[in-house]
Amino acid sequence: EGDDLVCPFHSFAFGPDGTCVRTGYGTPPPRSSLTRLPVHEVNGAVFVWRHHDGREPDWVVPRWHEIGSRPARTAAWEMAGNVQEVIENSVDLG
Repeated sequence: EGDDLVCPFHSFAFGPDGTCVRTGYGTPPPRSSLTRLPVHEVNGAVFVWRHHDGREPDWVVPRWHEIGSRPARTAAWEMAGNVQEVIENSVDLG
């Protein structure tokens, strides 16, 4: 709504700076705010970067035309590890 981001379920509304500006239930909680994270829109999807130390992204998702197009294929594995390492190295499994 305008410049505000509104949760359709809870009706909380947040201004551009992340501060809760209104709720559907009364006065906004004093500590209710959003954290702004870097967002990258590519290949019809939205990717959000979150680093536990708050660092900025040090890599970007390549566009399909930069990496070529192949038929979709799925597989499932359960593994422990850092999410970035799993994503960056998942192509090595195929």
